[in-house]
Amino acid sequence: MNGGLEVLDRAIAHGQTAVVSVREGGTTRRVYVRFTPIDGEATQDGFWTNVLEDRDHILDDLIRTAATVEVSFNTDQASVFFDSVPIRRRRQWFGRQVLMRHPDQLTLVERRKDSREPIPDDIEVPAILVRGGEGGESYCEIGARVWDLSATGASFLCRADQPLPKLETGEPLAISLIYHGAEHRLNACHRYTQRLSSSSVRLGVQFNAQDSVDPSALARFRQLLEDLESLRIRRTFRGALRQTFSFRFD
Repeated sequence: MNGGLEVLDRAIAHGQTAVVSVREGGTTRRVYVRFTPIDGEATQDGFWTNVLEDRDHILDDLIRTAATVEVSFNTDQASVFFDSVPIRRRRQWFGRQVLMRHPDQLTLVERRKDSREPIPDDIEVPAILVRGGEGGESYCEIGARVWDLSATGASFLCRADQPLPKLETGEPLAISLIYHGAEHRLNACHRYTQRLSSSSVRLGVQFNAQDSVDPSALARFRQLLEDLESLRIRRTFRGALRQTFSFRFD
């Protein structure tokens, strides 16, 4: 759903971390930033971000070309996406900052209440979604990365610069995803398509419960879900520890 810009204002005020995604040539590059609370040099056109990780100095090139990028961050209730443009940079004592253009609108994706496991931004789980039988008129392959996953369904982030067919609700899809070098093949049906920004689209599917699945393949898929759950728990625990020690020494 589209949300009010006050969600971004709160994130800026609290120094929220965010991901700047650049999609070009079939690849996605990411820069990690932290929003900077408004100061005397902020303008009506933009807000400042501290650059946390940009090894290839991607943002410098984007400033020169005035390229549109996707910015995303998470709240307790939703994931937020919007288009922005890096405007200029400035040096600070301990790094550099980039001024990002204010968005016209945000897209909010509410967090599911079921058992879906989110895929962290720094972990790439590529997938191919196939519509129609090979050689048929409706045949189409869609490149994507898994966004969240459960035993009953998943959602994917797809690049908007590739041909994306109009999918009907319930239309069958064959899915192949790769995690830690292992391929998992699943049959599913399309449930929804949602545009997140000018560069990405979210596509949701439901797995076919009536399919007869090879026991070994099912066991490997369940192990994948357990690995993701274990990763989430470990990271949540480490994050809680960092907050605790930070509070004690402040």
